[in-house]
Amino acid sequence: MSQSESDKEPSMLPIRPVLVAAAALFFWLPSVSAADRKPAPPPLVVPENGQAVLTINGQQVQAFLSPGMPNDVYLSRATAVSLFGNEAEVFGKPFGIDIGILSINVGGGGARIGPIRIAGHSAPIALGSADILAPGRAQWFETNAYGFADALAGPYALPSPIVEFKLRAVREDEASVTVPLGSRNAWWLATTPKTIGKKRVHFAFAPQFKDTVASAAAGAAIVRDLGGSFSGVPQPVEISYGVRRLAREVTLARPLVIGNISIDKILVRTRGYGSAESIADPSEIAPEAAAKEILVKGKRRTMPPSYVVYVGADALKGCSSIRYDKSAALITLSCRPE
Repeated sequence: MSQSESDKEPSMLPIRPVLVAAAALFFWLPSVSAADRKPAPPPLVVPENGQAVLTINGQQVQAFLSPGMPNDVYLSRATAVSLFGNEAEVFGKPFGIDIGILSINVGGGGARIGPIRIAGHSAPIALGSADILAPGRAQWFETNAYGFADALAGPYALPSPIVEFKLRAVREDEASVTVPLGSRNAWWLATTPKTIGKKRVHFAFAPQFKDTVASAAAGAAIVRDLGGSFSGVPQPVEISYGVRRLAREVTLARPLVIGNISIDKILVRTRGYGSAESIADPSEIAPEAAAKEILVKGKRRTMPPSYVVYVGADALKGCSSIRYDKSAALITLSCRPE
């Protein structure tokens, strides 16, 4: 019995003519010369005071830009209401908004600091900065992350591929050193990763903090690797959203080096130690004992530990600028030795 037409295997197209036609099409396409290519946008240079105007959904918003600010644009509650209407004040559930001809759903989000959860919202935005208009994302919360600006943005939140933050005037004896830029999802701020002992610790340059502050887990890893001992008494340190945590100063036996920044003292976040009398004299604390105390006092029960250090103004006092090249995944620190 002969095979029906529908059961026959499809005939193969001649390969050579197809390849010849594809090659002819390739050579026919006009080539784009280097002169015709659109030049890359210039770096966004942020002044020392961090003040800038962003355009969000066509509305100008006064913003504070800093390397220690979030990877999304964080809005104050009042700014969110001006952009999205009174429904932006309703937390705990999503709501719908209209932007031009688009209707979008704003998600119910939130932030978490240890066991504390702060309700919030997250929404896509049209973000304009330095003559660049690009898609972005905004977040806002029941409690503002920080109360000193209508909007906050770090290097990953901004559309410019290169963002340079000026910290102070350039000095003659400075040197520029590059360190890797971690991925956008590594932490809620832009960070540089460094392996300490067997732990991968993320360092965020955060000049909004007066002191360099390490999470409990990061502090334990640093003390195990470099040695160190406690000094002073526990003190409250503001993290964000008005949340404060006790921290205690640790003097390191060997300096912690990030690029050309050398750090010999850090604050380590802990749970309460009780009275100062309950803390042993620093000269009697071995590095392993210090690390164990930090880890036990600061461990989390419901979440994995965070290995993060906020490099504060104390460690950045010798730096004139921090440059983030997101395409090359590099951070350039321009600093002088202190």
